[in-house]
Amino acid sequence: MARSGGRDTLVRIEKEAFSSVPDVEISILAMVSKGDMVAFEAIASGTFSAPIEVSGRTLPPTGRRIEFKEATFFRVNSEGLITEVHYYYDAAGLFKQMGLMK
Repeated sequence: MARSGGRDTLVRIEKEAFSSVPDVEISILAMVSKGDMVAFEAIASGTFSAPIEVSGRTLPPTGRRIEFKEATFFRVNSEGLITEVHYYYDAAGLFKQMGLMK
């Protein structure tokens, strides 16, 4: 999923993404850079303990523990500011762990 829109947009997206997992812990497994690109692989884990908004619906928390890998790619400008972000993760696997899919 690609995201753009500046710092405020990125902060809002990250807050929305992890608001349902207030105890989230993120461990960086690897990080590389080349030219104007920076990439990292991470594991995120926590407890689905607050409601989450998905496609205009509010889904109630299930209290289940989640853990998932993600890869994120950033493009930065000459000032070191992020200009583009791409996230990759297994959304279906995450929703199954959250108890939202079978």
